[in-house]
Amino acid sequence: MRPTFALLATALAMPVVALAQERGRDFSFDDRVPRGAWLRVHTLGGDIRVTAASGDRVEVIGRKEGEDAAELRITSVRRGDDVTICATFEESECDAEGIHRSRGRRRHDEASADFEIRLPRGVKIGVASGNGDVSVTGATVEVVATTGNGIVRVASTGGPVRASSGNGDIHVSEAGGEVTARSGNGDVNIVTGEGPVSAYTGNGRIDARMSSLSGTEDMAFRTGNGDVTLVLPSDFEGEIDVQIPNGRLETDFPLRVQGRIDPHRVRATIGRGGRRITITSGSGGAEIRKAGE
Repeated sequence: MRPTFALLATALAMPVVALAQERGRDFSFDDRVPRGAWLRVHTLGGDIRVTAASGDRVEVIGRKEGEDAAELRITSVRRGDDVTICATFEESECDAEGIHRSRGRRRHDEASADFEIRLPRGVKIGVASGNGDVSVTGATVEVVATTGNGIVRVASTGGPVRASSGNGDIHVSEAGGEVTARSGNGDVNIVTGEGPVSAYTGNGRIDARMSSLSGTEDMAFRTGNGDVTLVLPSDFEGEIDVQIPNGRLETDFPLRVQGRIDPHRVRATIGRGGRRITITSGSGGAEIRKAGE
């Protein structure tokens, strides 16, 4: 079963543009989106997969599934250069910020819409699923990838990444800029060529590796239950504040400790100091390693 597109005018009452074609449950979108603009895709449920396009056109194809799929509508709207595509029911509203459910309306538990997206160079991508896995590869600028329940994977990006899951692991690899990752319940694994990085999980392990760092922003790594491992450039200088009441800290960096020595709460300076790194684990230890060692 494949979903349909309904066409919308822009919020500024501009003429309707034929962005999508309807063919039963199949849907398709094929149009040019300029560099620097956003393509945003939101679905109440279903997997989303983004890969690099071979040309300069955005392509979106997909499929609706489930007993309530006939009531699921797909809309597309262009505001300026940005394009937003939504898979929702009539009682829900959707815009660039996401899907907003109306209270007091019945639930539709037996419908989902999967999306396959081909993304050209220079186009920013924001994808969100209420329930499903999200995968983004080959993006060259900013990425926002979110799911309420599922795994988030973002790889080979040329810009900053924001990734989040209400319940699921997060994997970010070969990022080209600042990374922020949040999971309500799951491990967080990050590898980036250029930090800073911050990562949070209610329950899970955090592993973050940075080849280099730009700017002066502070970084934070917090988990309710799990170990935290950081790999930092060998020339890193900064302040650390580590709170691990049920674990111990291990580090490759010489520390100038502030206050009394306590393996469960460490405030210290590395080198000449600078940005602050905060590490917190309710139940787990922490490691701070030098890259390449």
